[in-house]
Amino acid sequence: MKKLLLAVLFAAANASAADQRLAKVELEQDLGGLDIVATATTGRVLILTLQNKSAELADCVATFEGGLATPVRRAAKVKPGKTVTLSVPVKDDVARWHIALTCKPK
Repeated sequence: MKKLLLAVLFAAANASAADQRLAKVELEQDLGGLDIVATATTGRVLILTLQNKSAELADCVATFEGGLATPVRRAAKVKPGKTVTLSVPVKDDVARWHIALTCKPK
Protein backbone atom coordinates (compact mmCIF):
# COMPACT_ATOMS: atom_id res chain seq x y z
CA MET A 1 0.00 0.00 0.00
CA LYS A 2 2.85 2.39 0.84
CA LYS A 3 4.46 1.72 -2.54
CA LEU A 4 1.20 2.54 -4.33
CA LEU A 5 0.80 5.76 -2.34
CA LEU A 6 4.39 6.79 -3.11
CA ALA A 7 3.88 6.02 -6.81
CA VAL A 8 0.72 8.18 -6.90
CA LEU A 9 2.46 11.05 -5.10
CA PHE A 10 5.45 10.83 -7.47
CA ALA A 11 3.16 10.87 -10.52
CA ALA A 12 1.25 13.87 -9.16
CA ALA A 13 4.49 15.76 -8.49
CA ASN A 14 5.70 15.09 -12.05
CA ALA A 15 2.36 16.17 -13.52
CA SER A 16 2.40 19.43 -11.59
CA ALA A 17 6.01 20.07 -12.64
CA ALA A 18 4.99 19.54 -16.27
CA ASP A 19 2.24 22.16 -15.88
CA GLN A 20 4.85 24.68 -14.75
CA ARG A 21 6.87 24.53 -17.99
CA LEU A 22 7.31 28.00 -19.35
CA ALA A 23 7.06 28.73 -23.04
CA LYS A 24 9.26 31.27 -24.78
CA VAL A 25 7.52 34.49 -25.80
CA GLU A 26 8.45 36.70 -28.73
CA LEU A 27 6.94 40.16 -28.30
CA GLU A 28 6.73 42.34 -31.42
CA GLN A 29 5.78 45.94 -30.58
CA ASP A 30 4.51 48.86 -32.66
CA LEU A 31 3.73 51.46 -30.01
CA GLY A 32 2.94 54.42 -32.26
CA GLY A 33 5.23 56.79 -30.36
CA LEU A 34 3.54 56.08 -27.01
CA ASP A 35 5.45 55.24 -23.84
CA ILE A 36 3.97 51.79 -23.16
CA VAL A 37 5.73 49.13 -21.07
CA ALA A 38 4.67 45.62 -22.15
CA THR A 39 5.49 42.52 -20.09
CA ALA A 40 4.56 38.94 -20.98
CA THR A 41 4.42 36.01 -18.55
CA THR A 42 3.56 32.39 -19.26
CA GLY A 43 2.05 29.49 -17.36
CA ARG A 44 -1.43 28.02 -17.60
CA VAL A 45 -2.50 31.47 -18.78
CA LEU A 46 -0.45 33.71 -21.09
CA ILE A 47 -0.59 37.22 -19.64
CA LEU A 48 0.37 40.50 -21.34
CA THR A 49 0.53 43.49 -19.00
CA LEU A 50 0.46 46.97 -20.55
CA GLN A 51 1.44 50.04 -18.55
CA ASN A 52 0.77 53.43 -20.17
CA LYS A 53 3.42 55.94 -19.08
CA SER A 54 2.42 58.52 -21.69
CA ALA A 55 -0.03 61.41 -21.28
CA GLU A 56 -2.43 60.11 -23.96
CA LEU A 57 -5.09 57.41 -24.06
CA ALA A 58 -3.69 54.34 -25.85
CA ASP A 59 -5.77 52.07 -28.06
CA CYS A 60 -3.95 48.70 -28.10
CA VAL A 61 -4.51 45.42 -29.93
CA ALA A 62 -2.54 42.23 -29.22
CA THR A 63 -2.57 39.10 -31.38
CA PHE A 64 -1.43 35.94 -29.60
CA GLU A 65 -0.15 33.11 -31.83
CA GLY A 66 1.12 29.76 -30.59
CA GLY A 67 1.21 26.21 -31.84
CA LEU A 68 -1.54 25.04 -34.15
CA ALA A 69 -4.27 27.08 -32.47
CA THR A 70 -6.06 29.90 -34.25
CA PRO A 71 -4.55 33.30 -33.36
CA VAL A 72 -6.38 35.08 -30.55
CA ARG A 73 -6.93 38.84 -30.62
CA ARG A 74 -7.38 41.00 -27.52
CA ALA A 75 -7.93 44.76 -27.42
CA ALA A 76 -7.87 47.36 -24.65
CA LYS A 77 -7.86 51.09 -24.13
CA VAL A 78 -5.22 52.10 -21.60
CA LYS A 79 -5.67 55.40 -19.80
CA PRO A 80 -2.60 57.52 -18.99
CA GLY A 81 -0.81 56.23 -15.89
CA LYS A 82 -2.90 53.03 -15.79
CA THR A 83 -2.13 49.34 -16.28
CA VAL A 84 -4.23 46.79 -18.20
CA THR A 85 -3.88 43.01 -18.38
CA LEU A 86 -4.70 40.94 -21.48
CA SER A 87 -4.75 37.16 -21.15
CA VAL A 88 -5.21 33.96 -23.13
CA PRO A 89 -5.75 30.52 -21.57
CA VAL A 90 -3.11 27.99 -22.64
CA LYS A 91 -4.81 24.78 -23.73
CA ASP A 92 -1.98 22.95 -25.49
CA ASP A 93 1.68 22.37 -24.77
CA VAL A 94 3.07 25.30 -26.79
CA ALA A 95 6.85 25.80 -26.83
CA ARG A 96 6.84 29.31 -28.30
CA TRP A 97 4.32 32.15 -28.39
CA HIS A 98 4.39 35.16 -30.69
CA ILE A 99 2.58 38.31 -29.58
CA ALA A 100 2.11 41.19 -32.03
CA LEU A 101 1.22 44.33 -30.07
CA THR A 102 0.04 47.49 -31.81
CA CYS A 103 -0.84 50.66 -29.90
CA LYS A 104 -1.87 54.07 -31.20
CA PRO A 105 -2.92 57.31 -29.55
CA LYS A 106 -6.67 57.76 -29.29
